[in-house]
Amino acid sequence: MITATSGACLRSVISRLPNAGVRSLVVAHLPSSSTTIVTQYRPLSSIITRNIFTRASPIQHFNLLRAKGKPVKGGKAPKDEEDVMGADEIDLSDIVSKMDATMTSLDKDLSNLRIGRASPDLLQKLNVKYENKEFPMIKVAAVSVKDPQSLQINVFDDSMSKAVMSALNDDKNLDITASYQGSGIIRVHLPKPTQEYRQNLIKNTGKSSEQAKIIIRKHRKDAMDLAKKHKLTKDEERTYDRKVQNITDDYIKKIDEAHNSKVKEISK
Repeated sequence: MITATSGACLRSVISRLPNAGVRSLVVAHLPSSSTTIVTQYRPLSSIITRNIFTRASPIQHFNLLRAKGKPVKGGKAPKDEEDVMGADEIDLSDIVSKMDATMTSLDKDLSNLRIGRASPDLLQKLNVKYENKEFPMIKVAAVSVKDPQSLQINVFDDSMSKAVMSALNDDKNLDITASYQGSGIIRVHLPKPTQEYRQNLIKNTGKSSEQAKIIIRKHRKDAMDLAKKHKLTKDEERTYDRKVQNITDDYIKKIDEAHNSKVKEISK
């Protein structure tokens, strides 16, 4: 092997070699100039030289070692700069939208837990099972306020009235009394807000709030799984973790505020 200090010096050395050619790879590693490689087993008259970058990048170095069949420490190629994504570049808009939807659903659930005054919203999420199928209440009947303590349900098809009655009486969370008036008309009576009834509402408020928190934490896990698809540096991972956790904490705080507000309303 012949090592020269410059490209000119390398050519000068080669010119003195026999015409049989060069039998070993000639490489010059110079910090301040390009590296010159002479192709192996070529006659002197056909020696070809070419210039490459002064210093090989980590990727080039890895590929060179792998091409020569030499072991590479770690067994993996180093990260290319293009593969590294900043924490702020990961799109969390879908995760945030899902968390917003969870809050909207919680608000509807809590609004159905009413004290004293009847509202059609109480039956908004009720499903009616008929002939092995489930139908939303709004698809099978019209619900209106009869007086502050009762609702009137007008079933579109009287043959479904029995199924509507069963749905009303089987839902323990409603804590209502339903009576069939005939011709597809059902009266729903709301109990007066006794202390026991208030405690039951507070209990249901807690259940709805806790369920919302579980869903929010699931969305947080989805956000963390999203980061695994990108190559983040350690610092970027910490930044991303804090960002996701801050978003999660904000929604947990909103849930607590909604819960406390509802409990205060019920306890009046």
